[in-house]
Amino acid sequence: MPISPLMAMGMQLLLVTGQRPGEVFGMRRADLDEAKTWWTMPRTLTKNANAHRVPITKTAKTLIEAAIAAGPEDHPYVFAGDKGASIAIRAKKAAAQLATWPNLKFTFHRHDLRRTAATGMAEAGISRETISKVLNHVDRGPRATRVYDVYDGAAEKQTALEAWERRLLASWPSRTPTT
Repeated sequence: MPISPLMAMGMQLLLVTGQRPGEVFGMRRADLDEAKTWWTMPRTLTKNANAHRVPITKTAKTLIEAAIAAGPEDHPYVFAGDKGASIAIRAKKAAAQLATWPNLKFTFHRHDLRRTAATGMAEAGISRETISKVLNHVDRGPRATRVYDVYDGAAEKQTALEAWERRLLASWPSRTPTT
């Protein structure tokens, strides 16, 4: 059973950004800067309760803009669902549908897209520390470092996601993620 174009865009955005499925499908328009170069998740919307800034690459921007264009003009979510909600709940069901596709030769979980992004960044030579920042993992290092070092690694995250995007697009069959 096919998934909707909007759902496909969301799945692709999971792969491009490496963010958590619930965060991607719950993306609010208000959390994007005007130029759509940064996505800022407030701490209330992240798994670990830490605010998180994600750089938006060209491919991510294309996907976000296409998702916004596909929805109602005044909808608060990028991935617009019914009655003012996002399609986050349907996204869980879509991943389960994909997992049962008969031609798929492996077990698929939507979290695999996040894992693939992290692996691709590592293969591109990105440090584990930077990958951890991109993924918004909790720093488990020495307490003093966690408390006093508040740098979010913005430049490094940008570099990491751009390197990942180059690797991904080199292997993407059509090189246009929304088709």
